[in-house]
Amino acid sequence: MEQVRLSYRYVLTALIICFFVLLLSGCARTEQVSTWPREHKAQGNEPIPQEITIWAYSENYTELVESFEKNNQGVNVHIKRVNYHDHVNLYREALVSGNAPDIMEVDHMFLGEFSVIDGLVDLKGGEFLEDRLKNTMSIPLLKAAHSLDNERLFALPISTSPLLTYYRKDIMEKYGYPSEPEELAKYMESKERLLAMAMRLRQEGIYIMQDVFNPLDWAESANPLFDNMYMFNRNNIHIARAFELSQQLKESDLALNVPLRTKAGQEAIRSGQQAMVYLGTWGERRLEKIAPDTKGLWRATRLPLGTYGFSDGTYFMIPKMSNNKKLAWEFMKYAYENMDQDGIVAAHLPSRLQLLEQNSASAFLGGQHANELYVKLTNHIVEYRPSPFDVDMEEKYRAKRQQAVDNDEKPYEALSSIEYAINAEVRQSRKILLDMMSVRR
Repeated sequence: MEQVRLSYRYVLTALIICFFVLLLSGCARTEQVSTWPREHKAQGNEPIPQEITIWAYSENYTELVESFEKNNQGVNVHIKRVNYHDHVNLYREALVSGNAPDIMEVDHMFLGEFSVIDGLVDLKGGEFLEDRLKNTMSIPLLKAAHSLDNERLFALPISTSPLLTYYRKDIMEKYGYPSEPEELAKYMESKERLLAMAMRLRQEGIYIMQDVFNPLDWAESANPLFDNMYMFNRNNIHIARAFELSQQLKESDLALNVPLRTKAGQEAIRSGQQAMVYLGTWGERRLEKIAPDTKGLWRATRLPLGTYGFSDGTYFMIPKMSNNKKLAWEFMKYAYENMDQDGIVAAHLPSRLQLLEQNSASAFLGGQHANELYVKLTNHIVEYRPSPFDVDMEEKYRAKRQQAVDNDEKPYEALSSIEYAINAEVRQSRKILLDMMSVRR
C-alpha cells in the first residue's frame, strides 16, 4: 500500500512542477530525469554497439528477438525479465538514476504514470512514427500513449486484450448446461440463469465465480474510473447492478474466493473445482501452464451478462538516455508489425487480419478457433485513456467497494459515497491538471 501512496504523491508533485514551469516558460518538462545517453563519454568516432536491452514483464518477444537478430546480422537484443507488479516503480527509478534500458514494456493501465514526465523519447518525430505506421494503428491505443497535453507520443502500442470467460466444457455438458461458446454466452446473459447455475454447481462443489467481485470486475472493465474531465465515472446503473449481484454472491457463498496465483487456486483449476475464470487473451497460456493435463477441456467465450470488457494492453517506451535509439526504434517497429502470434491481439491492424487468415485452432481449447473470438471481442471494447490518478485511486476505490459489500450497503448510496470521496481526493490535482491544460492551449 505504501508503494501506491508514493505513486500518487509522485504524480501530484509532477503536476505542480509542470504547472509552474508552464507559467514561467511554456516548457513541457515535468520531472527531473536523466536524458543523457548512458555511455556519453567521448569515444572518438567509434561506432555505436549494435545491441539493445529490453526490460519486459511478458514472455511474448522471444521469437521476435530471434527473427530480428537473424534478419539483422551483428545485432544483439537482450531481454531482462522484470516483475509485473514492480515494473512501474522500477522504470521510474531507472529514469531518475540514469540506468534505464533502451526499451521498456509497460502495461496500458500504467500509462498515466508516465504521461507527465519528460524522460521518454517523443515518437511523433519524423525519424520515428511516420504516417505509414499511423494508418495501421488502433486509434484508441494511439491516443492512450500521448502525454496529457497531446504534444508527445511517449509509447508505441504493441498489443491489446478483451476480458473473456474461460470455462470447462466437459463440466457444462455433465450438468446439462450449454457447452458451445456462443450458446453458453447467450445463456449467461440472464442474471437469473447465471445465479441459478452458480447455485446448482455450488451444491456439487464446483464454482463459476473466482470471487464475489467478478460481476463488478466485468462492469468496471467497460467503465474507466475517471471520465475525460477526471471526474469519477462509475456511479451508473451498470455498476449498481453489478454491485447488487456481487452482494448476492457473497450472501449465498457462491464464489471460491481463492486467487488464481495461489497454490490452492491453481489446484482448483486442475481439479475442476473452479470451472470458470475471467482473464485476458493471455489466459489461454496461463491455464495451460497451470493445468496442462486439462488440455482440450477448456473453451473461451465472452463475458456473462452481455458485457464487453477491456482487460489490458502492452506498450514499448524508449528512454531519452538510450544509447541506441535508432536500433531500439527499429526493433519496436518490427515487433509492432509482426505481432501476429496465437492468443495475442496486435495493435497493428494488418497483423490482426494475418492472424485470422492463419485460421489456426487452439489445441488447449479443444480445437476452438480462439483467435477469431479474441479479435471479434476486441472490436467491441473501449480501450480507455488512463489518467495519472488511476493506479492510486483504483486501489482506494476497491477498498471502498469491499467495505460497502461487506456492510451490505445499498448500491446507489454506496456508489454516491464513493464518488464523493474519490472526487474529493483528487480535487487539488484535478484543478492543477486542468489549469495546466488551459495554459497549454
